[in-house]
Amino acid sequence: SHEQLQKIAESSLCLVSSSIKESFSMVALEAMSWGCPSIVADTTAMPESVGEAGILVQPENPSAFADAVIRLYEDQEYRQQIILKSLDHAAKNTWSKAATRFETLFDMCLQKT
Repeated sequence: SHEQLQKIAESSLCLVSSSIKESFSMVALEAMSWGCPSIVADTTAMPESVGEAGILVQPENPSAFADAVIRLYEDQEYRQQIILKSLDHAAKNTWSKAATRFETLFDMCLQKT
C-alpha cells in the first residue's frame, strides 16, 4: 500500500536507481518527499527529476553508487543536508504544481494560435 511504501522510504537510508532508460522519475521524487535521499544515474531526465537535491552518479560506475551510499551512511550531517534539500525539492514538484504548469503552457499555446 501507499502507506507501507511511505514507511519503508522513511526508514531507508536512501533510494538507489541505476536506470538508464528512465524519463522523469516519480519514484525518486516520491522518495525524496518522504525524506529518503535519492542516488540516481546521471542520465536521461534523472538530473531534472532530483535537481540539486539528489545525488547523481555515472551509470556505468557501480563503485560510485557504492561510494554515495557509504557517504550517506557515514556522514550524518551530509545526509541531513540532502534530506532537507530533498524535502524542499519535492515540495516544489507536486502533482498540483505540475498541473498548474501544464495549464499555463496550454494557455500560452492557445494565445499564439
